[in-house]
Amino acid sequence: MDFNVYDIMKELNTYVSPSGHERKELKFVKEAIAPYCDDIYFDTLGNLIAVVGQNKGEKVMYSAHADTIGFIAYAFDDKGFVKVSNLGGINIRTVAGCRVKFENGVDGILYYEQGEGATTLQSCYVDIGATSKEEAERMINIGSACSVVGDIFLMGENKDMIAGPFLDDRIAVAIQM
Repeated sequence: MDFNVYDIMKELNTYVSPSGHERKELKFVKEAIAPYCDDIYFDTLGNLIAVVGQNKGEKVMYSAHADTIGFIAYAFDDKGFVKVSNLGGINIRTVAGCRVKFENGVDGILYYEQGEGATTLQSCYVDIGATSKEEAERMINIGSACSVVGDIFLMGENKDMIAGPFLDDRIAVAIQM
């Protein structure tokens, strides 16, 4: 594998991986780095542990988290909107209007109800294009996780700066890879 940070970041950003749902993303990481490791495994909490040079003196640990801003579906309304709650810390104002993707590939737009109590977690919903509760139920299941989707891009005169969402998480993973 070519370990180009930008390309790895683009790949990592394709995964729906809100807190507690990082396994698919970490399987990609595991497969990519396994040939360079003395040992690699998932612990009981779901952390990916990669060991390199296990018998060569002092030990150093590098750590990163791979989750993204995410939500979990808990109800559908009669119009087909999906009511969601957070998985991890979220500022609703920063993600309102953003595209989200569910684990099964269904896309939607996250928004919140207008009026009293707007921009609270209780007012959040995802529009998945369903026109009824029954249609929404066919598209996703209660308990399905989704995460905010965002592409990364290069910017600056020399295109030498990476910008995009989840840089705090995924750039650490990419650099460690």
